[in-house]
Amino acid sequence: MKESEARRRTLLAALVSTGIRARVYSCPTATGEARTACLTVLVADIVPAGARRLVLESRESMNHRDVQAINSALRKHGEGRLEYLHLRPHEEPLLWAADAVTWAVGAGGDWRRRVAPMLDEHVRLGG
Repeated sequence: MKESEARRRTLLAALVSTGIRARVYSCPTATGEARTACLTVLVADIVPAGARRLVLESRESMNHRDVQAINSALRKHGEGRLEYLHLRPHEEPLLWAADAVTWAVGAGGDWRRRVAPMLDEHVRLGG
């Protein structure tokens, strides 16, 4: 987050007050491999839970890797009715919430404590 510490505290407090629930997936490997691994586990978790829609932040030149990972996971875990799409943050404001929560968890310490009330789980893959 590029905001000042005071602004970060304010934003995270506002986010927690919304009642949004979050699950963070993390993996210590190289970026592209980590995203693929996290998407695979994410799909395996959300399809049986009845999720109908998955929105990912568009990374234009890399979206095809997400599509491959998701399609592969859907073949393994039942295709169900999961719609998935890539959007830019201005097209889906909750992508900003996901970034803020992920940042706070990764920053650790007091930042992680601030978002802890909204965390259902932190799924750590590998390492």
